[in-house]
Amino acid sequence: MRIWVHGGFGNGSGLAVTPNIILLNDNKVTTQASLEALLTGETITYFLDEPGNTEAKSDTNYTVNNDAFKGTSTSVRNPITYVKMGNATAVGTSAFQFCSLNEVDFPNATSIGNSSFRDGVGIETGYFPLLNSIASSGFYAGLKSTTQIRQDISGLGILYIPSVTTLNQIQIFNINNLTGSWSNVSSSATHYVPNITSYSADFMFSSNNFSKIELTGITSINGFYSSGTYPTMSQTDPTANVYIPNVDTLGNQSFGSCGIVKADLPNVTTVRGLYANSFTSVSQTDPSASVYIPNATTIGYKGLGQMNGLTSIDLPYVTTVIEQEAFRGVGCTSISTDPAVSADLQLNSLLPGGLNSQEGAFNQNSNLQSAYLPRILTLGYSLFNSCQNVAFTTVSQTDPSASVYAPDAVNTFTTNYTNVFSGCNQLTSVSLPYVNQIGSGYFQNCTSLAKIDLNAITSIPPNSFNNCDSLITVSQTDPSASLYVPNVTSFGSTSCFLNANNITSVDFPSVISIGSASQFSGCSNLSYINLPGLITTNIGTNAGNQNMFQNTALSGSITVPVRYATNNAGAPDGDIQYLIDRAWTVTYV
Repeated sequence: MRIWVHGGFGNGSGLAVTPNIILLNDNKVTTQASLEALLTGETITYFLDEPGNTEAKSDTNYTVNNDAFKGTSTSVRNPITYVKMGNATAVGTSAFQFCSLNEVDFPNATSIGNSSFRDGVGIETGYFPLLNSIASSGFYAGLKSTTQIRQDISGLGILYIPSVTTLNQIQIFNINNLTGSWSNVSSSATHYVPNITSYSADFMFSSNNFSKIELTGITSINGFYSSGTYPTMSQTDPTANVYIPNVDTLGNQSFGSCGIVKADLPNVTTVRGLYANSFTSVSQTDPSASVYIPNATTIGYKGLGQMNGLTSIDLPYVTTVIEQEAFRGVGCTSISTDPAVSADLQLNSLLPGGLNSQEGAFNQNSNLQSAYLPRILTLGYSLFNSCQNVAFTTVSQTDPSASVYAPDAVNTFTTNYTNVFSGCNQLTSVSLPYVNQIGSGYFQNCTSLAKIDLNAITSIPPNSFNNCDSLITVSQTDPSASLYVPNVTSFGSTSCFLNANNITSVDFPSVISIGSASQFSGCSNLSYINLPGLITTNIGTNAGNQNMFQNTALSGSITVPVRYATNNAGAPDGDIQYLIDRAWTVTYV
């Protein structure tokens, strides 16, 4: 079945000079009106409908509508096999998804929408001389494995896209069995793309069978992802499987799952996502390492993250770790920012602010046992989230032998330091006397944490100690308490101690505000609460029961200001009344 909507030919009599065959006998297009309905801006000036011989003529430019010829699924396809649309300037989203196309001809189209030709049986020949924009998944699983992508010649078996200069969307050519070689310098390559100067989005290629990738003149790669196997990557050796001599920035997930075992990258200064599990070592001093990046100064988003085969990372010249998950899930057991203390992950030149506010830089590292971090001012967002090694047990600013030693951390920022140790369920003790702020969820789900000293903080944020089942006592006056916070004056909005079910006593004589709701909800053994200094009109958001003490012990004692005896329209505050109903003794001061 064929669709041919063309423009600019005919003899002026309303009849074509040379008949052109189109079969429009699928269930989408059967009449002139039904064809026009799929093409925005199009008026068919000539339409001849005869059995087996149907032709449409156009003298106007038009856009192929979204979903115009889209089939139902990969098993229920639109049966059209050939499309030529001479005056189409744009192809809409999913316009030919799930079609049986093997040849397409769009001489005036400049843009292709999301998934325009996705999930076809395999286009063998495509002609797009003016195309300059391809949206995400434009040809995803839409080409035959033998189709060549070229910018120099057109013809059978070639997808011709000479005007494309940037591949900046995801999964444009995600073809599991794309074969041959890819190059912007050698016309003998299977896929020759000399005009493309930027590769800037995740997962542009997924190929098992590329034999060679050669990109000279490219200075950054942001997501040249592949599931193929390329043993070598180099900036100095043109014979390497991947040759990228001028690249200085490796962007998001640049070479994920490539199977690369050796990468020499002396010109790279920024790594924002190497993302290949085949590497075992990264070094700035050893040319024999799996990845050699002597001049890198910055590790960015998932720079070495999720490379769980890494056991040695030597980065003595890196000054900054930016963005998130830079070392997430790597296989290293130790981290150090001090050249005098050796570690699997060495960051000797890291600036004082080099880890500030970084999301999960070391999170989900089940192998991590120690982090020696002098000069680091801030323990960033989710920095050690879910580091659950049995040896990852202590955090200190005074004891260099602790699992995490961060003597200079103060957390002077107002955001970006939440969930720092969340889920570190082997932690037993924390001493951070100089840290003046912590973020929400800082220690939540640290179920073994039995001793915490936070001398400098003035506020406890939401969710800070949720599910900390090993805390027994909380105090501002007793340094031996499980949680010692002498300078705290307020709680965050909600749930600071939610379900910390082994806490028995809470002593906060200097706290003036405890937030809105559910602060001690689920603390089933809590039977002593001292809050004599509260100055808020109500204990929670209002005078009703805000579940502050929901499901605490069945009996106990609490001390609060006298105003809470009558602030609820002459009756006790709703949270106090809840405790009274559970047989608690209330002392008003």
